[in-house]
Amino acid sequence: MILREPSASKLVVHDQLAVAVPRLRFGRLVVGVRGDGLGAAVFPTGEARAVPLADAIADRGCPTLTSFVGLVASYPATASRPVTSRTAAPGIAWVHRNRSLAELAGITGMLAVNRVGRTHCLTILFLVFVPGARMSVVQVNQIKAQLEANYSSAIDMSDVAHLTADKQNFFLSRALAAYALTALASAQPTVAAAHVTDGGDDNGIDAVYYDEVEKRLYLVQSKWVSGGNKSPELGDVQKFVAGCRDLVSASLADFNAKTKALSANITRALADTDLRIVLVLVYTGTQAVSTHAAKALQKFQAEMNAVSDLVEVITLDLKGVYRALTAATEGTPINVDVMIAEWGYVASPFEAYYGQVNGSDVAQWHIAHGDALFSKNLRKLIPSSEVNKTIADSARLRPEQFWYLNNGITVLCDTVKKKPMGGADHASGVFECRGISVVNGAQTVGSLAAAAKASVATVEKARVLVRFISLEKCPDGFGTDVTRATNMQNRIENRDFASLDPEQLRLRQEFVLDGKYYALKTGEPPPASDQGLTIDEATIALACARPEVQLAVIAKAAVGRFWENTDKPPYKVLFNSSLTSLRLWRVVEILRAVDDALRSVTPADSKAQGVLVHGNRFIAHEVYKRVELKNLDDPKTEMVGPVEKARSLVPQVHAATTTAMMKKFPTSYPGSFFKNAGKCTELSDEVAKALPA
Repeated sequence: MILREPSASKLVVHDQLAVAVPRLRFGRLVVGVRGDGLGAAVFPTGEARAVPLADAIADRGCPTLTSFVGLVASYPATASRPVTSRTAAPGIAWVHRNRSLAELAGITGMLAVNRVGRTHCLTILFLVFVPGARMSVVQVNQIKAQLEANYSSAIDMSDVAHLTADKQNFFLSRALAAYALTALASAQPTVAAAHVTDGGDDNGIDAVYYDEVEKRLYLVQSKWVSGGNKSPELGDVQKFVAGCRDLVSASLADFNAKTKALSANITRALADTDLRIVLVLVYTGTQAVSTHAAKALQKFQAEMNAVSDLVEVITLDLKGVYRALTAATEGTPINVDVMIAEWGYVASPFEAYYGQVNGSDVAQWHIAHGDALFSKNLRKLIPSSEVNKTIADSARLRPEQFWYLNNGITVLCDTVKKKPMGGADHASGVFECRGISVVNGAQTVGSLAAAAKASVATVEKARVLVRFISLEKCPDGFGTDVTRATNMQNRIENRDFASLDPEQLRLRQEFVLDGKYYALKTGEPPPASDQGLTIDEATIALACARPEVQLAVIAKAAVGRFWENTDKPPYKVLFNSSLTSLRLWRVVEILRAVDDALRSVTPADSKAQGVLVHGNRFIAHEVYKRVELKNLDDPKTEMVGPVEKARSLVPQVHAATTTAMMKKFPTSYPGSFFKNAGKCTELSDEVAKALPA
């Protein structure tokens, strides 16, 4: 920008603000140079006008005075001198309000120029404000308009119909909670609105929604921040956490009628053994959640995830809400330029490129675009899982071997074009990929992004196999076919490796001689109950029959862990040379009797229901402890007695377990409790007091 010395009354309008402050992308800069003082303001294009500085600061829609930081620099004036932040460097003096210089990195602001008296000197004054301080108001208003358009007729406002002043804030907060369900769970606006629970006695939970397909229970707290400059209060977050703890422990007595109306859905969700609970904190503010509030959420998450990844926490601030909203309304395509090493080309029948992509480049896709990257995937990124941890560990600990350890990624593109650089050399090439969507390998992408946040330098050493398929000349529906096919191919399970163990092959042969079928591999049809058994049944039965409750807990939490290594415990504790097919068959018979009896138990309340569903392996373990198992290897032993005793013990053990849990762990969620070996050990001791073995 070239500054020309103006007269005292002349107004100079500069549209080239980006030269001086590159990150400011709205409105236009107006510099008013007058003898009586400085005037400067930023207004939307077409509304430019000059006002005194004090008025500009106080003007409606402008940042407040406390948001400003002053940077003053003086240098000799010339009739024509470039004015940029760089040329202003000599004589810089910072005037700030409790902010370090590091916090001012990447800020936006306003540039104003003033002639100082009759001296040949110009002063550059940067009025710098917190990032988004001005744009946040615009974004909040845009979000408000979208919420009103999509939810005005769907949100229940009957409980606040008598209000006047705060009625709109109630609506916007509730609509925001509904929108969170729409954005995260793909719930239709009317469906999402029907699951809003905000109101008196909501216990901090503003929406409850169970996605039965994805098996996720969403618990939402929403806060409408009209000024866009706040975050949820600590007390509100603590109330939310307490409400979530009550809800997951099936204690709904103190919740309002809206929440109780959803009790059937909540009970069904809590009874699902594959459930994941998603805590969502959504608000239209730019400030991050306070440290103490974040710790309250993290503490609850850590408690619930002591054994398995049951709970995840999602925070959507103004930026997150706005990004999700604009992506949904505009369907903005994702375009990337990708450098592919050792690239190959498939010309027909449909065009595609493949090769190695740097792990940090892949990570950056997700860092920049989030879950929008997986818009065509059959499932979104699972934020935390054992598989993701394994992938991230591979990238972090063995980045040079990542290509060998990972299945790779499939990316659909509207178009793929190779750029001229590099020519025909296949050692490396840069490709322009437009309208991309990762349809297979979402967990790889997300895990690399997580690893990159810990160490970019390490992830840069990893290479990933990536296929880029161009849909430009493909028939309609081909992209859907690729998505479905790449996500439905069978993978090798741990049980398939266990099927190679000599002990399993020996047992299988023994069962053949007894006229029974022992199904070992994935895909083998399970035999009729009187004609054989599966390795799953065998593993669970043997684990529950052991005297130590820890193995029953593993059977509940992740039975596949037994098959991870067939050369050492816990696998060898169950399957070894001393195990006969006769004993194994009889142990399975008892387990089947227990499971059958459990189906006949009628729980008295939701807590008893939770114990019945999630505590089934614990109950089986307690039953086995009370049944004589010593002579199961003797062919002369009659099994009618032990099987019937096991069946008759089930109601007693279930009742004793429920009572003991209510006494010792009244607020625990059964879904995670029965996957915790330490707590189950304590519970077993408590059950023994009421029902001696």
